[in-house]
Amino acid sequence: MTTPSGSPVVRRTNGLAIASLVLSIVSFLFNPFLLISIIGAVVGFLGLRQSRITGSGRLLALFGLWIGVASTVIGLISIILSFNASS
Repeated sequence: MTTPSGSPVVRRTNGLAIASLVLSIVSFLFNPFLLISIIGAVVGFLGLRQSRITGSGRLLALFGLWIGVASTVIGLISIILSFNASS
């Protein structure tokens, strides 16, 4: 796709969507604290909102949001189970 002047149109990728996906994957694999997965989910939500404006990165933001929420839920379940096992 080109503009009327002939220069190519450059589509930028949504930085928040990429950050969300990276944070969520890292938190899912190495979940030492729930904070990383919560941040990944929040950044995914913000990236999803930004993708409505820019038109790019919607799928990356959705995956980051889903993985962040799943990682948070798994982390909370593991914390609850560890407290129940110790009592």
